[in-house]
Amino acid sequence: MTKRRRFLEAARSYIGVKWRHQGRSRTGLDCVGLVLLAARDIGYITEEVDFTEYRRAPDHAVLASMLNEHVERIEVSEIGPGDIVLMNFAAFPTHIGVIGDAAAPHSIVHAYASARQVAEHRLDPDFAGRIVAAFRIPEE
Repeated sequence: MTKRRRFLEAARSYIGVKWRHQGRSRTGLDCVGLVLLAARDIGYITEEVDFTEYRRAPDHAVLASMLNEHVERIEVSEIGPGDIVLMNFAAFPTHIGVIGDAAAPHSIVHAYASARQVAEHRLDPDFAGRIVAAFRIPEE
């Protein structure tokens, strides 16, 4: 199983966990926490990689910087299962999720405040249109 597939399956293992701002456990997660814990679960990063100094809407510059530092940036048109997407839900990008199904339309796994939990659903045109950047965990 590829690292991206293991990362996706790790993210999926949190489906149903309650949404909690700055959450970092199976009792509550936000979108950053979901990606961090899934990456830790597969041994890609350690506990030292984290940041919690953010309001409910993370600073987009810090969020993008963290992603650029730890994963490879790819073209949005290249997204596939296990890739991370940065999404714009405000005046700037404030949300991240993990791409699910391979066939278009893809699905997305994310800690979604509106659903009050980690969920996976179809990446409909509204959500797809919010993607501003994409990232991939390298296979090496």
